[in-house]
Amino acid sequence: MDQHILSARQFGIGDVKRIFQTASEMEKMLTADEWPKQTREGIVILFFQRSSRTHSTFEIAANELGIPIIYSTQAADRFSSVAKGESLADTIRLFAGFPHVRIIVIRHPQEYSAQEAAEIADRFGVSIINAGDGTNEHPTQALLDLYTIKKQKHPDKSIRELRIVVANDIEYSRTIRSLLILFGRIYGPKEIGICAPRGINLPEDIRCELIRESIEIVSFHDLRDAAYWADFLYMTRPQIEYYARDITNEEEKKRKIKELEAKFQGFRITKGFMDSLSPDCKCQIMHPMPVDSLHFNEIMPDVREHPRCTMFKQATNGIPIRMALLKELLEDKTL
Repeated sequence: MDQHILSARQFGIGDVKRIFQTASEMEKMLTADEWPKQTREGIVILFFQRSSRTHSTFEIAANELGIPIIYSTQAADRFSSVAKGESLADTIRLFAGFPHVRIIVIRHPQEYSAQEAAEIADRFGVSIINAGDGTNEHPTQALLDLYTIKKQKHPDKSIRELRIVVANDIEYSRTIRSLLILFGRIYGPKEIGICAPRGINLPEDIRCELIRESIEIVSFHDLRDAAYWADFLYMTRPQIEYYARDITNEEEKKRKIKELEAKFQGFRITKGFMDSLSPDCKCQIMHPMPVDSLHFNEIMPDVREHPRCTMFKQATNGIPIRMALLKELLEDKTL
């Protein structure tokens, strides 16, 4: 595997099969009573955007493998020297130069910030893991999403034969970008579905990439139609922080949020929606989380534990996948 994990584009089918096999082994390890031997090679977790699942599962993964967490923060933009004006380059240069730092996990609001970090870390033999860079990518999420799909799919269907619909914020969701890149490149499905309000469009570079792979894009504007077509319906929350990125006036920002609430109103998984699906509809509902319970409730609280809804299993799968990735990056060292 490459020194860094920056994009879903860097994985080949052999990489994905190996990572999934290692993740399966990590799941067994998680149920064992043995505590791993502590290594000297450590990890730094730098999040410039808040996170629950990604941040915590990287910490859990490191702890389960006996990897020292040298420094970890969810608010590097507020509670580090960045708040005093320090550049990302200087921050990475600092941590990459610390003794025993082998991996830096970074989440940052700026697109391609992980690539910038990797160029600096290269000089120190330190690996960068992209845990989300703006609206660009979230490659480790794509891996755990596909791992979930592999585990949850009907045994009679290959992954390539599956119909996956990505829904809601297909324009700004970095999890959708990485999932489509990985699924399209690795498994080459005949078709992929998209479902969003009119005016919310798949980024042109992703659309062109799918077309180059000879993948048909099937468009829906109704979740029920999408569910009857799909094996997996991948919901996302509308990314308010990016739609309102350039708005500084608070009143204008509130108006923008109200506008988005109205636009996405019909794109919600409710109990009524779930009950309306006939038994022959095999669709499972995924979500990378968090669900925006304040503005959109794109999956209503009373159906989040529904048998069709896999989002909590999906989130838990982040632990073995991230354990597998950390293990691979440190394989040449002490693990």
